[in-house]
Amino acid sequence: MKEVSGRAIKALLENLPSAGIPLESAVEGAGVPLDSLLKGSERVDWTVAVRLLRNVQRLLGGEDAAADYWGRQFAAHKDLTYISRAAGLFASPYAVFKLGADWFSPSISNNLQFKLRRIEGGRLELTVRIPEAYEDCPEYFAFFRGALPGTTCNIGLPPSQVTMKTGERCAVYEITPPPSRTLWDRARSVQRLIPGISSMVRTLREQNEELARNYAVIEAQANDLRGILDSIRDGVIVVRGGIILYANPAIASLVKARSAADLVGTQTDRWVAPNDIAELRGWAIDPKDSSRRELELLITNGSRVLAEVTAPREISWRNEPAVLWIMRDITPQRGFERAVTEARERERSSIARDMHDGLGQQLVGIALKLKVIEGNLQQQSSPETQAVTQMVDAVNLATSHVRDIARGMAPPEVFPEGLVPALRYFAATCSTLYRTDCTVAPGPELPSLGSEVMNQLYRACQEAVLNSVRHGQARAITIGYAFDERLLTVSIRDNGCGFGENHDPSGNSGMGLRIMRHRLESVGGSVAFRDAENPRGAVVEFRVPLSLPRAVPEPWLPGLS
Repeated sequence: MKEVSGRAIKALLENLPSAGIPLESAVEGAGVPLDSLLKGSERVDWTVAVRLLRNVQRLLGGEDAAADYWGRQFAAHKDLTYISRAAGLFASPYAVFKLGADWFSPSISNNLQFKLRRIEGGRLELTVRIPEAYEDCPEYFAFFRGALPGTTCNIGLPPSQVTMKTGERCAVYEITPPPSRTLWDRARSVQRLIPGISSMVRTLREQNEELARNYAVIEAQANDLRGILDSIRDGVIVVRGGIILYANPAIASLVKARSAADLVGTQTDRWVAPNDIAELRGWAIDPKDSSRRELELLITNGSRVLAEVTAPREISWRNEPAVLWIMRDITPQRGFERAVTEARERERSSIARDMHDGLGQQLVGIALKLKVIEGNLQQQSSPETQAVTQMVDAVNLATSHVRDIARGMAPPEVFPEGLVPALRYFAATCSTLYRTDCTVAPGPELPSLGSEVMNQLYRACQEAVLNSVRHGQARAITIGYAFDERLLTVSIRDNGCGFGENHDPSGNSGMGLRIMRHRLESVGGSVAFRDAENPRGAVVEFRVPLSLPRAVPEPWLPGLS
C-alpha cells in the first residue's frame, strides 16, 4: 500500500545536500530510484519511508538533530502565508492542532492514528499510533516532534513547547501552545494583512486564468483524441479503476449497446465473460508488449462475441493516468478458419482414401503380376529372376509406405483406443519415413477428449513434428503429455536448430505455426513456441482445457447461407 505522501518525502530529501549529506546515502537500501522520490508525484510504501527516515536520522546525527532538521524544513514553507495569517485572526491554537490531527497529518501518512485531547492547564495531548500491521518506526516520532512546535507559527503565533514520550508503536506529545491573540492584536494584524491579501487575490486571479487556459488546452486535446478514436473501426475503451471513461462507437456496435455513452461509467466486468475477467485484470502494462489475446465480450441480448484484444497501454486521459484497450471482433474470422480447417480435413481424408483404395490397390496388383513373372522366370532359370525379385520387394515396400501415409492422413477416429495410440503410430511412421527418432513419452491414460479436440490436437502434433523434421533438421523428437482436472498439456520437443533470434513467439511468422495456433484456438486452447536451452532445440506446447471455456464459432464463408 502507498502510505506516505511523495511530497513529504521530497521535502525530507531535497535540502539534505545543503546539510552535507549525499542523497545517494539517504536512499540506500530503500528500493526506490532517487529520481522517482525527488519527483514527489506518487505516494510511497510505508516500508520505504521507514528505511529513508532511519537513514536520514543516522546521517543527521540522531533524534534531536533529525527533529531540528524537520522543524526547519516545516517552517520553510511559506506558500500559504497570507491565508494562514488570516486564519490566525480567528483560529485558536487548539483548532489548528485539531485540523492537523484530523486532516493534515493523516493525509501525509495513511492509516496512522492521531488523537488530540485537552488536558489541564490549557495544554494539549496528541497520541500517534502505528498499526500492528506496519513496521514500528521510532524515527518517525522524532521527525514528527520537530514539526509540532512550528504549527502555531503558521497562524502568526510563537512556537509551541513540545515534550515526547515514546513506547512500542506509540508516541504521546504534550503540547503547551502560546496564548491566543488579544482583540487589539487581531485588529492591528488585519490592518497589516490588507495589502498582502490584495496581492494574494491578484495572484489567485492570475492563477485561475492560467488554469482556465490550461484546461481549455487539455479539453481541446481530449476532443481531438476522442475524434481520432471515434473514427477507428476497432473497438476502443479507456479505463481507470475498472470503470470505463470512454468508449468509441465501434465497441458500442460490437456489444450491441444503443450508444457509446451507455458504456461510459460502467464496470468493464459488465462486458467481459466471467472466465476472461481474471486474465484481463492480470495483464501487466508493458510498453514493449505487442501480444494479443482472445476473450469473450458479453452482448446486451445475452449472447457473446469473440474479440481479439491488444496489449494494454497507459495513457493520460484528462490529465490523469488511464489504460487504453483496443478490441476487434474475430468471430467471423474464427468461423472462417474453422470452415477452412474442416475443408482441409475432408480433402485430407479424401486423399487418404484415394491413396489407400486407389494407389495402394494398384501397387498390390503390380506386385502380384510381378510375382507371377518372377515364378515363370524361376522355372526357366532366367538370369532376370533376381531383378524381378528386387522389383517385387520395392513395390511391396512402396505399398507399405503408401498405407502408412494414408493412415497418418486419416482422422484419428480410426484409432478407437484414443489420441495416444494414434500419436504412437504416427511417431513410428515418421521414424521410418524420415529416418528420425520420434517417440511418445510414457504417461497415464488420457480422459475422454471428444472427437473435435482429439482431431485438432492430433493434426497440430503432426504439423509440429513435420516442422521439426523439415525446418529444424531434428534427429530426435519426443511427444510428451500431462494433465490435471482442468488442463491437458501436450509438448513436442526436438534437438534441432530451434526457432532462431527473429522468432515471433505469438506464432504469426510462419504458415505452419499459424495453422497450429488456429487449430488450438478453435477448441479453446492455446499454443506456445520457444527455444529449448539444454539440450538445444525447439519446444512447442499445446494447452487445452478439459472443460472448454467457450463455444466454437459456427463455420462461415462469404456467400454461403
